[in-house]
This record gives sequence, structure tokens and C-alpha cells, in this order.
Amino acid sequence: MRIHDVAGFQEYLHALRERIPDKKVSHCVFVTEYLASFAPDLGIAAEQIVAAGMLHDLCRALDNTEMIRRAEGHGIPVSDTARKKPNLLHGALAAVEAKRLFDLDDTICDAIAFHTTGRADWTPLGVALYVADFAEPSRRHPEAKIARDILRREGFQEALLYVVRSKREMLQKKPVVDPTSATFFLWVEETFGE
Repeated sequence: MRIHDVAGFQEYLHALRERIPDKKVSHCVFVTEYLASFAPDLGIAAEQIVAAGMLHDLCRALDNTEMIRRAEGHGIPVSDTARKKPNLLHGALAAVEAKRLFDLDDTICDAIAFHTTGRADWTPLGVALYVADFAEPSRRHPEAKIARDILRREGFQEALLYVVRSKREMLQKKPVVDPTSATFFLWVEETFGE
């Protein structure tokens, strides 16, 4: 699939260029291209792939104070964890903004909203975006390349398990972790693990 030919791509690209730095725009394009390389095999439509991949970081450039202010203004719950690490709100804010700008369906908005933390009982689009955001080819951490290799050799389920286990290990070293992530990790292990 050529993502540039999918309806909405140019409008999404324009919206990103108005809101985030070029490096983040490139990341969104790479996520979308990578997602498009495997998500159709999971039964995910091209329009969902392009919208979620392109718009997941739409609000990534907001500073911490603005993230909290906008979240409160939109009625997005701001947990103690999010107050300590406001960047956790950028997905939920991007989902609200994407819905407002492009009237996207709930499945796309849900994938965007939780692309950083994941959530239990998630859709195929959500888990696919989670993997693509972690492993897209411009990511420099070694785990990204390993995840891409696993996806290519062993399939999506094994790649998802690897990404979740890697993220869990990375987050154990962080002072602030969103509890939604722990719930997501457990759900993935119970649903997709051996």
C-alpha cells in the first residue's frame, strides 16, 4: 500500500506540519509506512492505518503546562501520574484534536489516545499502532530492530509480546509509570502469551 495515495494523507500531513517539528513529522510518516507494511494482514483498513499512524503525535509538541490545561479543558482525566509526566496526555489530546479536525471514527481515536500506554481489551489497530510506534525504522534503540526482525520472521503476535516485554523492562527503570501500562502488559500476556 502506498500511504500517500490513501484518502486523508495530505490533510493529515498538513496538520502535522502546522503543529509539530519536522523530526516528529518524519516519525509519524515512518510509523504510518511501517504500520502499512503489516497491518493489512491483521484485517485493518488502509484509511485507519493512515489516520492512526499519521495523527498519533499530533499534540506531541505541546509543553507540559499546555498539555495539562488542554486536557482539563477537554474533560480528559489528569491523574497524579499524568501531572508528574504530562507527556502521557499527548495521545488523548491528539485523539480529541484529530476527532475535531477530521471527524475520525472511535476505533482510530482510541488507538491514538492510548498509543503510549496501551490498554486492556484493545483493538487490532491499537496494538498494531503500539508496535509500529515502538519499532518504526528510524527508531535507534536496539530493541526496535529486534522487534522488526521478530515481526518479519515470527509474525505479529510474537513481535507484540516482545515489544510489551521490552517496554515493561524499560519502564521499570522510570520513576513514573502510568498504571494503564501495567494493565495493558498483563492483558497482552494473558491474551497472546503462551
